[in-house]
Amino acid sequence: MSEEQNVLEYTPQNTNPHISRLKFELCVEENWSQQNEEHHQKRLLCLRRELDLIQSTEWIYGPIEKYIGQTQVSKQKF
Repeated sequence: MSEEQNVLEYTPQNTNPHISRLKFELCVEENWSQQNEEHHQKRLLCLRRELDLIQSTEWIYGPIEKYIGQTQVSKQKF
């Protein structure tokens, strides 16, 4: 176990309400952070799948400029 985990373990000496509150807040913050990271990874995976689908079906559709009557603007390199 790491030193941080040893500090967080419950012992009779750690019954101070301030320490208990800090341990609780630390635990909540870690879980919240982990959950946010998991949701972020899931969202990235979904977006990657959507992008792959769009790229695989791109050949089916013509350019939007053709349908709205605009000419393509040349891309400038900066």
